[in-house]
Amino acid sequence: MRAHIYAENDILHQTGVELVCLLYSEAIARVSRALDNLETGQSQERGVAIGGAMAIVVELQGSLDEAAGGQIAKDLARLYDYIQDRLITGHAERNAELLVDARNVLQTLLEGWHDCRAALDEPAQEPAEELAAAGSNRRAWTL
Repeated sequence: MRAHIYAENDILHQTGVELVCLLYSEAIARVSRALDNLETGQSQERGVAIGGAMAIVVELQGSLDEAAGGQIAKDLARLYDYIQDRLITGHAERNAELLVDARNVLQTLLEGWHDCRAALDEPAQEPAEELAAAGSNRRAWTL
């Protein structure tokens, strides 16, 4: 019980980007579990894992704001549709290749969010520092 409280508290103190990364990581883990279950013939467990991954993708898709996010949000919505199709078809057809494809797309999206988080964590330079850095680079080229 105590571990659940700590986990909930940890989640409540995450940034939006960190929460998205957690969701992608969990979806990837569930697809990996489904692949393991496919290999071992555990169809009920595979269904539970696919259902969990689907729920996460549906939640991510539902959180998109196409008005504010523009083309990026529209592109993500199409990717989420694609992932859901791969999960449903892969599960129904017992096709590991389709499940791996869904996991790979999720992994690529996660890496993109990690890059975004890293960029947000970098300290921004003051405009004067940027100008000085640009000026020193320019002088090096003019010598």
